[in-house]
Amino acid sequence: MPEPPAWMKAIPPPEPELSQAPIKNTGSDAEPVTATRSGALGTADSADEPVETADDEFSDEAAEDFDDAERLLTFDPLFIYGIALVVTVLGLGGMPLETRLTSVWTALSLLGVLAILADEIDVPRPTVRDLAIGAGYAALVGVPLVAIGNAQLKRIAVDLFNGMSPTSVFLLLVFAMPAAETLFFRGAFQASRGFLLSALASGLWACLLLVAGLNVTAYPFVALVIGTALFALSFLYSYLAAVYNLFSAWACQIVMNMLLLWLPTLL
Repeated sequence: MPEPPAWMKAIPPPEPELSQAPIKNTGSDAEPVTATRSGALGTADSADEPVETADDEFSDEAAEDFDDAERLLTFDPLFIYGIALVVTVLGLGGMPLETRLTSVWTALSLLGVLAILADEIDVPRPTVRDLAIGAGYAALVGVPLVAIGNAQLKRIAVDLFNGMSPTSVFLLLVFAMPAAETLFFRGAFQASRGFLLSALASGLWACLLLVAGLNVTAYPFVALVIGTALFALSFLYSYLAAVYNLFSAWACQIVMNMLLLWLPTLL
């Protein structure tokens, strides 16, 4: 059959064109922009990955800082310290010395434990090295003092703990006092208020408990020397707690109390 003319041939339908997203020309290394399933634009390699912005990171850091600041204020040791000073000076002055010291140091131990638990303060696990470091510092400072001034230390110890048996003095100086001051001052107080304020508060506390029992008006120079020594020891204990840990300060205070205040009464 003869071929029909061209005007009688059927015109084929046009093929569908694939639409492409516009490409933003930012340079030779620019990545094509694709549409994600949710309709947001992203790069081809990171279309399904979440994008973190600087504002999100800043808000997370600010939230962490706020939580830390808020945690440290849940149990303010400085406020508790002020109340304890007032109660000790005004309310317990008429008690016998042994009863007053036992009651005060027991209460201070409980307050220190509560503060550590409430503020979630990290207390490291004790090691033999920590205890040896504390005992070594105590021996380095205490042994020369005992060798030089044993007679003066004996008189001071007798005046401080007048009327108390050596056994009671040993229990207070080795168990009650170091545990109470380490937990509260070197644990809760120093973690919240810093090294300097903790050392000053601890020294003032020791002076009010111990030096107040002496006849300050009759022996002002002796009281001044003892008070200065108590402040110096408080700074030593706070230093050990800051550089090493609580148990170094605790061991140092135990050995120091035995050398300076308990051993001279037996010699």
